[in-house]
Amino acid sequence: MPRAGPGRTGLPAPRTSAQPKTRRCISQARSLIAQTGAFAEHTIRSVEHTVCADPSWTGDLYDYGHTPPTVTVASATVDGPWLRGELPRSTTIRLTLRLDPCTRVPSYRTPFG
Repeated sequence: MPRAGPGRTGLPAPRTSAQPKTRRCISQARSLIAQTGAFAEHTIRSVEHTVCADPSWTGDLYDYGHTPPTVTVASATVDGPWLRGELPRSTTIRLTLRLDPCTRVPSYRTPFG
């Protein structure tokens, strides 16, 4: 059997990429839409989410020499199959959803129209 690569029978030679590895830094807020169930068959009753009131916090403690932010928890009522929200730039949010399973008729309807 012919050898395709050094010491690797039948496998192609390894490739290397000329592109450098980059770290993604999201510098602007992003929108989020979460759906419960593949066909929106569940109802989101409420959501708890983390909130950081410090607008200068934009990342990791080791990146900016900043003290850790004060994070609090807020809640909101949703009563629907979708949750729409904004994700702050360069931060992490934790969502805790309270669901009523299988309370809606499954459909292909979307939150966009």
